[in-house]
Amino acid sequence: MQKVYSILLAEDDENSAKVVIHSLDKYNFDITHISDGMAALSRVKTNTYDLIISDLMMPYLDGLAFLEKGAEYINDTPTIMLTAAGERKNVLRAAQQHVNHYLLKPIDLESLVEKVLHCLGILKEDLIDKKSFPLRISLEEIPDDVVKLELKGCPKKNSSDEIYQRLSDFLSTHSTISKMEIRLDEYFFIESSRFRILDELILKIIRNTKIRSSTIRIIAEEIGHYLPDKAKFPNLMSCKIESRA
Repeated sequence: MQKVYSILLAEDDENSAKVVIHSLDKYNFDITHISDGMAALSRVKTNTYDLIISDLMMPYLDGLAFLEKGAEYINDTPTIMLTAAGERKNVLRAAQQHVNHYLLKPIDLESLVEKVLHCLGILKEDLIDKKSFPLRISLEEIPDDVVKLELKGCPKKNSSDEIYQRLSDFLSTHSTISKMEIRLDEYFFIESSRFRILDELILKIIRNTKIRSSTIRIIAEEIGHYLPDKAKFPNLMSCKIESRA
């Protein structure tokens, strides 16, 4: 399975957040965006991240207070602090929180990627550009009235509509099908919305076809390591999920 790096972005300025997300989301990064320090603190208490990118000035709890209060949960997680020119006086205080890098606003995209790579200890060659692996959809009928759906490559955030439409067209000429097998390759999991896409797809299937979630098998390499919270994706998690060696 390709490595997807989880990043917590704590930034209340929407424009700055969009710059970071737009710059990094094209690669194998899973970005969680939070807009205030208290929410960021709540997240690190219940989740682990490969990298934290935090604005210095945020509502309720500023970036440094967030790092101070969350120190026992953050541990050695590398951190990049976003600062404005007038906030340089806080650099010494930030150094005490083991901030790895500082990034001056407005954010320089090349510098952002360079610092992210350094914090994660990876090279630019380790990045996977999602556009290099576009989603490919294939369908075929296999024995026992089963439709096999293969999804290869990285989906877009709204790909559940495209996938379902292809499936619906196929089912219109294969009326006996009542079961389903979904096979996913490793690049499907690069997209941060992968589980939402699958959950939405399963919901469309069980609402609009005679295929039930209990007759759907989802097969992917080492998928057991990546399974989400059942409460967040109940349709997906009601299917039979199998890891492929």
